[in-house]
Amino acid sequence: MTDKNELMITAYEMGYEFCKYSFYQAKKTLQNSEDPNEIWMNGTENSYPISDMVKESQSPNSHTDMIRTIENELDFNPETQDWDNEGIYGIIENASVSWEAGAYDALLEREFNPSRVPFIDE
Repeated sequence: MTDKNELMITAYEMGYEFCKYSFYQAKKTLQNSEDPNEIWMNGTENSYPISDMVKESQSPNSHTDMIRTIENELDFNPETQDWDNEGIYGIIENASVSWEAGAYDALLEREFNPSRVPFIDE
């Protein structure tokens, strides 16, 4: 079985790479905000949360792609298996948190640093 810590690092990296060179307007909105976390989680009066916006894409390294990558690493078949019954729901949840942390760091042009996620050991 694949090491869970490595899966979390992979998820963080995918989020980071996904947002590093894209979402120009979202980057500027976050970088110019007094409270970027508020904009990330709740949006503004005129926009959805940026975290929701970046998760909706289907391109390489997207949130959906990350979930499929984690499922593949765990030999999980979404057509015949269930996350709860196979005991991977928590892994997928943690991977989603890791992906979002990577995306957030990239949008704020922070250094690549998966160890800032509390459950990732580097």
